Amino acid sequence: MQTRLIHGPGELIAAIPRMLGYVPHEEVILAGVAKTGAIEVLARIDRTDLVLRDLDGEVARAVATEASRSRVARAILVSFTSKPSGGAGCEAATQLAQALTACSIDVDLWVCDGERYWSPGCGDEACCPARGRALPPTSAHSRRANGAPGERLELSGSPAGLEEAAAERRRASGAGDRWWRRREADTPGWRAAALVKVRESARPDATVLDLGRAAVSLRDVRVRDALMVAWLRGGQREIEDTLAGRASEEVARVLDGALHDASHPPPRRAQVQEALEWCGSVARVSRRRDRAGVHALEAVLLWWAGSLDGALSATSRALSCDPDYSLAQLVAQMCEADLRPAWARW
Repeated sequence: MQTRLIHGPGELIAAIPRMLGYVPHEEVILAGVAKTGAIEVLARIDRTDLVLRDLDGEVARAVATEASRSRVARAILVSFTSKPSGGAGCEAATQLAQALTACSIDVDLWVCDGERYWSPGCGDEACCPARGRALPPTSAHSRRANGAPGERLELSGSPAGLEEAAAERRRASGAGDRWWRRREADTPGWRAAALVKVRESARPDATVLDLGRAAVSLRDVRVRDALMVAWLRGGQREIEDTLAGRASEEVARVLDGALHDASHPPPRRAQVQEALEWCGSVARVSRRRDRAGVHALEAVLLWWAGSLDGALSATSRALSCDPDYSLAQLVAQMCEADLRPAWARW
């Protein structure tokens, strides 16, 4: 039996129609990989079957259980659909991914529209450009990945660093989702803990899980604003008022100081640089929707530093993730009006 190597996700996705004998449409394909790297299981599931409310996730759990019994160590899911645009996710594939993860199976999730492919929520333009990556030409790999009888398919290494980066984003997203779910039980307590986690994620020894929890913590506007108050040297009282949603005079004095109070001390240059580097680290592991808040904070920092062009560029990145993100809109308006921080005007 001959062994044929598949190099990277693009070749695997392009090879799937030949392995199945037809082109999938509105289906999720599961390639179950053993610890040896060999593809032991190849299954197809209709996308609609995975999201039917009446089934309540039964199909996903059944597939995951069978994959576990087949000693699958890693599952590569590819949703073939014409519905999403580049960068978008797939509810059906996500549900199956969650069921597989619950069975202790590592999951790589991809979406393909027939011409391009991408990893949902990927924040790395080098891995997944906004419109996705073009599938490799079939002729380029048909001789080594055609799934002919007597051939055993195995995965080779993907392009250097890309698979590791995608895995980090998935780990960060998983940690973030788990942390966000705890918010409902005690929102005030969660907000206080979330600010602590955000600040801890800026430490040199922070892990990708810390960054994932920080990313989702910034979804809460009060946590985001409390972080800005802390950056502007606000005290514990001002931070607590911000987390509690109290529009106190002390909070207004801190936040408005950047606009109106020339005597307000600006953030230290080294602190701004460290915060910008932290924003970059969080953005690299964040989903698109969470990157809006991160890029908006980046814009604020650059505005504080007097870089209107840099701030305006950051607002563009934020608004490309969420066109209605109000903080990014506000900073963009100030930049376009050539309005600088109070400490830079006098």
